[in-house]
Amino acid sequence: MFIQVSTRLSSPFVYGFGETEHTTYKHDLNYHTWGMFSKDQPPGYKMNCYGVHPFYMGLEDTADAHGVLLLNSNAMDVTFQPTPALTYRTLGGILDFYMVLGPTPEMVVQEYTALIGRPVLPAYWSLGFQLCRYGYANDSEIEQLYSEMIAAGIPYDVQYADIDYMERQLDFTLDEVNFPGLPELVDRMRGEGMRFIFILDPAISGNETDYSAFDRGIAADVFIKYPSHLGGNIVWGKVWPDLPNVTVDEDLDWDTQVEIYRSYAAFPDFFYTQTATWWKQEIKDFYDKMKFDGLWIVSI
Repeated sequence: MFIQVSTRLSSPFVYGFGETEHTTYKHDLNYHTWGMFSKDQPPGYKMNCYGVHPFYMGLEDTADAHGVLLLNSNAMDVTFQPTPALTYRTLGGILDFYMVLGPTPEMVVQEYTALIGRPVLPAYWSLGFQLCRYGYANDSEIEQLYSEMIAAGIPYDVQYADIDYMERQLDFTLDEVNFPGLPELVDRMRGEGMRFIFILDPAISGNETDYSAFDRGIAADVFIKYPSHLGGNIVWGKVWPDLPNVTVDEDLDWDTQVEIYRSYAAFPDFFYTQTATWWKQEIKDFYDKMKFDGLWIVSI
C-alpha cells in the first residue's frame, strides 16, 4: 500500500527528521527528500543511519513552536517544498499523528519526550573518551593498542570490541582461536580503571547444529514471524554471521558476500515480553563468561 499525505507548514523554520546526516539544523525546503528506514549504514549525506525519528519541530512567525510525530513503522520519506509544505510518503501502516503544542521549543521537547519516553541518564564514565573500530585481528592487537594509548598519555576511558571477537559473528560467543585471552585482558583493563563495551548484532543464526541462543529463542518463541495468513513462519534475513566452514572472498562486493557466505538469521521481536526475558538471560550468561561495562546493540 502506498500512502501520501501533504500539509502546509506555518513557516520555513523546520527542524528534525532523523537519523540522517544534515548539513544544517534548519531544513532546506527547496524540494529535498529525506528517507527514513533504519539500517546499519555509516553516516553520509541523506543516508539513513541507525535510527528513525519521524518527528519535526516547527517554529511559527509568532516565535511559538510545535512538534509533529508520525508514529509509523513502515519505510517512509518526507519531501519539503518551498510553499512551505511537507509531503509524507509511506509504504503502508497506521497514520498515527501526534502533535505537541509547546508553545516554546523547550516545551515541545519536554512534551515530545513525555510522549515517547525520556532519554536514559547515561553513566558518568560513558561521557568520557572512547575508542572503537571494526577489524581488530586478535586480542594481542587490542592489548598493544591499550598499552600504547596509555604510554602516549592520550585521554582514554572506554575501549570497544566489535563483532570480530565472536566466533563467526555469532552473538554470545568468543573466537577461541584469535581472542582466547580477551576475558583476562578485559579483567586487567577494568582493574586498571578502564571500561569495556562489547558490540552485539541481534541477528541470530539458524544455520547452526548447536547454538544455544537460537535453540532457546525457538523454545521461547521470540523471533519475528510472518502473520498467520502468510504462514506464520520465521522471517529470515542475511547480515551476520558467516556460514560454518567457509572462507569469505574479500575481493567480492559486500552484497555478493552477504548472499554467498552469510547464514540465514532470525531477528528477536522485542515487542514480546518473553523476548526481553530471553535476551536478558542470554546477556547474563555472556556476562558470567566475560565481564563488561556496557553493550552496543546494533540495529540491523
